[in-house]
Amino acid sequence: ISFWLLGREGCAFGSDDVARLRQLIPHLARTATVSYRLERAEQRVSEAQLAFDRVELAAVLVDGDARVLLANRAARRVAARRDGFGIKGDALLAATAAVTHALRNVIVSVTTGGRRTAATGLRLPRTSPGARPYDVMVVRSANQRRGGRPTAIVFLSDTQAVSPRQLALLRDLYGLTTAETKLVLTLLGGQSLAEAADALGISQHTAHSQLAEVFRRTDTTSQADLVRVLLRGPVAVRPPGSSDEHPVVRVIEEEE
Repeated sequence: ISFWLLGREGCAFGSDDVARLRQLIPHLARTATVSYRLERAEQRVSEAQLAFDRVELAAVLVDGDARVLLANRAARRVAARRDGFGIKGDALLAATAAVTHALRNVIVSVTTGGRRTAATGLRLPRTSPGARPYDVMVVRSANQRRGGRPTAIVFLSDTQAVSPRQLALLRDLYGLTTAETKLVLTLLGGQSLAEAADALGISQHTAHSQLAEVFRRTDTTSQADLVRVLLRGPVAVRPPGSSDEHPVVRVIEEEE
């Protein structure tokens, strides 16, 4: 920030000018300090939003009335499918009005309740026949003791939609082959080993052999252990440079 003090042409600054400048300097210094702090705060908010958007798990920040304040890319992707979860304006929508009401009640309970209700889980049915329900966790996020407005984050897990972009990441992390990686991604989608073998067009014997090698490379001993390790690791983070790269969306409008 630059400040310029201009005098009349051909006239030197007098003692009155210097006195006025001395009165202004503290105010100018405070202005510069406030400007710097605002710039730093905006940078931190931007960095936090980008981190929020890197999470593969769908996440929606809501207020105490269950109104949407912020939604990451994964949440928008799930909402766009209109399969038992959606966002219209600033409202969360479930498969039916009754389920939507139940979800809202959970959010209100979490944001206004005590320690025992700081986090609550529930399942949201999908509209697709035979589809596995969404696993949802509502977690209180604001420290109300400091006067912040009550807010919560709604985390939604869709185990049937694992991003293909994790293929290279899994190969790099654990040294898996392409076939082993495809098997792992299919299992992460919620299918059994027999169902995965059928979907990939391989025999169950081949699937068992590939899974045994995956266990060895990932230091796991069972399919449940494998899924737990992978979902809690870097696989849950969206790598940069994906084709649908764009900022976090504030209050998603319904897709036309």
